[in-house]
Amino acid sequence: MQAFVFGDGGMLAVGANVWNMAIVEAYVGYGVYRLLAPRSESLAMVVGGWVGIAAAAASASVQMGLSPAFGGELLAVMTVMVAGHAALGVGEGVLTLVGVRLLNRAGVERETVLTGGVRA
Repeated sequence: MQAFVFGDGGMLAVGANVWNMAIVEAYVGYGVYRLLAPRSESLAMVVGGWVGIAAAAASASVQMGLSPAFGGELLAVMTVMVAGHAALGVGEGVLTLVGVRLLNRAGVERETVLTGGVRA
């Protein structure tokens, strides 16, 4: 999706995109959620989404900053990527919270999704 719709790296970057968005973002975001959920689940969702996207941006910026295409400007690339995605992360966190709340209203139970899959 990232390669086709946004032209983000093309097909040669699919592995890096999978690593950054499906692994780094998901696991870091979930880790933050698990850490904060006992205090406030809503806060945990927002902060988890926010930190997850910033972590994915940091991972991508290391990959790009070390590549010859960016002239080895690791610090400059990291600064732009992480700062930009930290701002976007606020929206990501709020959208995560809204999405979970909408699923709850629709009657989708988390336990069903986690154990038995989603059935239409």
